[in-house]
Amino acid sequence: MDLDINNVMVSLVEIFSFFMLIMGLMLSLTRAVHRMIPYYQFQCIGLAVITFLTAIELRENIGASISVGVFVVIPILLAIFIEPLLAQATVSENIPVRQRLLRLFDWSIRPHARQQAMLAWLHIRRSRRGTLAILTIDLVLLTLAFITAFTLAGTSSLVSPATAFLKVSSAGSGLSPINIMALAVAFSLLLLGLSTMINSEDIISQVIGLLVMEQGMFLAAVRLLPSSTMRIFFIAGLFLYIIITLTILVFLLPELHYTSGSLDIDQQTRLKG
Repeated sequence: MDLDINNVMVSLVEIFSFFMLIMGLMLSLTRAVHRMIPYYQFQCIGLAVITFLTAIELRENIGASISVGVFVVIPILLAIFIEPLLAQATVSENIPVRQRLLRLFDWSIRPHARQQAMLAWLHIRRSRRGTLAILTIDLVLLTLAFITAFTLAGTSSLVSPATAFLKVSSAGSGLSPINIMALAVAFSLLLLGLSTMINSEDIISQVIGLLVMEQGMFLAAVRLLPSSTMRIFFIAGLFLYIIITLTILVFLLPELHYTSGSLDIDQQTRLKG
């Protein structure tokens, strides 16, 4: 019975890993900023499910299971708050820092902030590159990510995932099939996030690309780190980094937008007195 449950967990983790990968690819290809946010939110949901399933897999070790399970809250919170945070960060305002901090917790003004942010997002041109060019770059990066993952796993053949998985035990890499796939998806998300940042000409898209890269690191920590202590410290540090990044954006980006009158990166190099 336990073996059947573990097989189900492995299959579900693989499905949601691919789901995260597809969402990352769709996010990278999307040319409208406001449409990138739902793809990121779906990614967060997929990551939350994977984290929860990993906690179930570790049920025989209560301490390890709890150490993973508590981190389910992180992607859930990101899925819920990423849009209002980015909306608040987008709105051009020249108000004191304390007032801006209080506004983050004022639910009554969030619809108005989202409406203002949407107007700014609709005027953003994400990239000068066409969709076909970005797709070509992304496919090359995905191929590189999977080759790297299978190479690190000690697999010599990439004919098919099923064939590669069967060779892992004899290669002596110590990675299970699903962990190899998690490694490949983690690498893919890192590169897709980097691609999103490179192909974006506005700050909001670059922030989302950075967050996608952090999703890849989170996935790798949950699925690949061998020790509960390592996992806790790595994910806690990653979460702290995310919070600091978003906090700085909420405080600084509105002032940049107010000063330069634009969210384009090129415009931020021009000082205005």
